[in-house]
Amino acid sequence: RNAGAALGFALGQARALLTRQRPAVVFAQLMADGQETGLPFGPGLAHFGFAPRHLVLVRTEQLTELLWAVEEAVGCPGVAAVIGDIAHPHKALDFTASRRLSLRAAGAGASVLMTRYGQTREASAAHLRWRVMPAASGPPEFDPRAPGVARFEVELEMGAIAEGRAGESWRMDWTENGFARVEIHRGRA
Repeated sequence: RNAGAALGFALGQARALLTRQRPAVVFAQLMADGQETGLPFGPGLAHFGFAPRHLVLVRTEQLTELLWAVEEAVGCPGVAAVIGDIAHPHKALDFTASRRLSLRAAGAGASVLMTRYGQTREASAAHLRWRVMPAASGPPEFDPRAPGVARFEVELEMGAIAEGRAGESWRMDWTENGFARVEIHRGRA
């Protein structure tokens, strides 16, 4: 149910990694999952400052093909990030597979962002693990009857970043200039 928020957060993170030397983000998804969770929408991306020309779509039939495509794409010198969008748990995406992707990304200087949906937590060698939920939008700038900007409730479940550590959460808006922090929550209530 929160696929849009998770994908929006991953796309926002990937957008921040784009440079002249690395002008592409690869979005990899199983064809069957696309029917369930959808695809990134070009005009929507442009509205948030993510030029659709920077996004490369890859769709495969099987998860093993998708994992191979993610591993190969992250090794490309022009790729800033690869988003693997996976709607359902799969045996092929275990700790070993995630460790392999993590090592490949570190060696290539790019990032792999895996969006995984569901209620259960799965083993992963990721340096960071986020829990992303949609939040009610803030007040709109010009029309009080219109919806405001996209807002996310994000919790860092594992790892540490300059702005916080595991257990902390933030409410964030995605604007045309990237994420803007609205609120910080220290620890769980």
